[in-house]
Amino acid sequence: MEAGLNKFITTEGSKITFKFQDGPISVSGVNGCQIDDVIMWCKSWIDLHNETHPCDENRLAMVRLMEALSWLKMRKLNREALGIEGTSTLG
Repeated sequence: MEAGLNKFITTEGSKITFKFQDGPISVSGVNGCQIDDVIMWCKSWIDLHNETHPCDENRLAMVRLMEALSWLKMRKLNREALGIEGTSTLG
């Protein structure tokens, strides 16, 4: 697993905790993780297990996680174009 992937995602044994961002970053600062961080954590977890137990299903799951990240990036770019990125404004 990637060390320091996100300081708002912690593991303790088989327990994982995600602390999500509370409020817009422009108002509250960075105080939690984004859904992108959780997806990257999941991809890293599958990567780790795929090293010892490779299979087509793991590979396809990683492809879909990367696709999800691409869609979230598109959302961010669209929100930036609308001038509402970093706010709670719906667009």
